[in-house]
Amino acid sequence: MKRKEPSFFQHSFFHFLTLLFFSTATLASTGAGVASRSETKAPSVPAEEDSGAPIDHETTFVVIDWLTDMEEARALASQTGRDILVAFVGSDHSIWSGRLETEVFSHPAFVASVNKHFVCVLIDDPRTYRLPEDEERKNTALRQAWRVQTNPTVFLADETGRPYAVTGYRSISAPEYANHLLTLRTIHEQRDRFFASAKAAGSDTERAVMFSRALREMDETIVRFHYRNELMELRKIDPKDSTGLIGDIEFVPRITQLRNHVLRLVRQKKYQNATDAVDTFIRRNAPSGEHLQRVLFLKLPVHAAFGVRDHEAILRLMDTIIAINAETEHGKMAVEVKANANALIETERKKAVNEKAARKGKEKSPPKETSKSPVKPPAKTPPAPPPAKTPPAKSSAK
Repeated sequence: MKRKEPSFFQHSFFHFLTLLFFSTATLASTGAGVASRSETKAPSVPAEEDSGAPIDHETTFVVIDWLTDMEEARALASQTGRDILVAFVGSDHSIWSGRLETEVFSHPAFVASVNKHFVCVLIDDPRTYRLPEDEERKNTALRQAWRVQTNPTVFLADETGRPYAVTGYRSISAPEYANHLLTLRTIHEQRDRFFASAKAAGSDTERAVMFSRALREMDETIVRFHYRNELMELRKIDPKDSTGLIGDIEFVPRITQLRNHVLRLVRQKKYQNATDAVDTFIRRNAPSGEHLQRVLFLKLPVHAAFGVRDHEAILRLMDTIIAINAETEHGKMAVEVKANANALIETERKKAVNEKAARKGKEKSPPKETSKSPVKPPAKTPPAPPPAKTPPAKSSAK
């Protein structure tokens, strides 16, 4: 299944942790350093070039054609043949929403691309002021229906308003973000192609495979809450779950519950309890393959927590995950986390060596002479002259 950006949505929290604890150039994208399966499976789409006159950034002011009503967006998307982009933001309190606005949404190159390919809907959640009552009610209902927990969260949906991809803030340029959305947009095409193949399949086995391939193009949480009819159909035609998709979908709420429990214990600095919770889950549920890798990744916030920062334990954990299967999404992510942990260890080693050398140099260097004005000795007081001798008095003759 495709995964979304580190830290922006439920079970992929480790993307955020990787960005937080191993912030290097290779992990600068956010989504978290490792491309989500939504990005890696879909074919790359070249960045568009504007065929019109060059944009004068100093004199031209362009903005996204934002709507605030989903029903209006569906109607416009059906008329124009465009997909729908839905941005959930917290305009007056979310730092990352503000950065997405200033770095991406306000950039002319991004605006030109997104207005061309998407009907855009802005779902705001302000805290310092109130939206119109009707708009606030609709925004709250949509947030709940789409299980939005973090600002900003950006969904892509088809013309009927059915989501097929999710992303969030990414530390990339505005043109790169535009290309990122176009890449995610191909999931729509892939989904529909596999669903069409499933409909035309000659046997239940072939149909189940096509259904599974269509649903695997998308994020697991999106599938759970927006493709329930397709999941019910798949259960009927593949009761033994030969494709493994049903098992993957059912695994999501369990690992989400475990993740929330582990993070709560880490915030309370109960690190051993958090590790024990992960080990207990593995012992009771016996996950295997990528499911086991995902569970083991829940130990990362324990080893990377402030006050712990056990890089050696992180390396051992990543080695365990890689040994299960280095080619899965989580296996590849473990390779990157390990590389960044090694880089941190080397940086700290060099820092310690330099500090030690500096201390030694300071000990060996002679003390610096301080230039002081010579102190004149106090002037000697000449000794007092000896008292004059009084001649003895002469005795008078009698």
